[in-house]
Amino acid sequence: MMDLRLFRRRPRIFQLLANRHCRPSVLAFNRSTEWWDVIVSGFTNTQWVQNFRMSEETVIYLCDKLRPMMERHTTNFRGSVPIKKRVAIALWKLATGSEYRSVGHLFGVSGTTVCRCVQDFCAAAKTLLVPEQICLPDPQNFEEMAVYTENRWRLRSVLVLLMVHTYPSWHHNCTTVTTSTVKAGTPSSFKLL
Repeated sequence: MMDLRLFRRRPRIFQLLANRHCRPSVLAFNRSTEWWDVIVSGFTNTQWVQNFRMSEETVIYLCDKLRPMMERHTTNFRGSVPIKKRVAIALWKLATGSEYRSVGHLFGVSGTTVCRCVQDFCAAAKTLLVPEQICLPDPQNFEEMAVYTENRWRLRSVLVLLMVHTYPSWHHNCTTVTTSTVKAGTPSSFKLL
């Protein structure tokens, strides 16, 4: 008999819960963002370079380039951290080596947010900036650089290792190179891999 009453009450309980119109609450700490909002907004170009290791224009350039991968949207549960602040958090962490907690206190975000900003920044830079900014030479130019480096500094083996790592198919064209001795005891002839 008791189970029957509980069974009849369930629809009413579910109906009360479904009709409840209150905003969902999430546990969040109020954090001070005064340093970022007031102090940094008044930085001169010299202060930007001293603190972030680059000018504000460069930070804005990075924001524009990395926006597709780093920008977040505001939800019902939390406001998003603006893209300029996310990039600045990552740059500050990478430039100073401070702890996540310390950077979080400075910018008014959690340590987890700092960690995510740094990871997102590095992934976005690797995906969007490296292909655009860093170009590897073709095998012929690399060979010319190796010969020049050997003649100038006697360091051919360093470039050969880099060449093999960069262009794996290059090692099939093995040649024997005669070089002068770099240190006592090193062979004067070695095989390029």
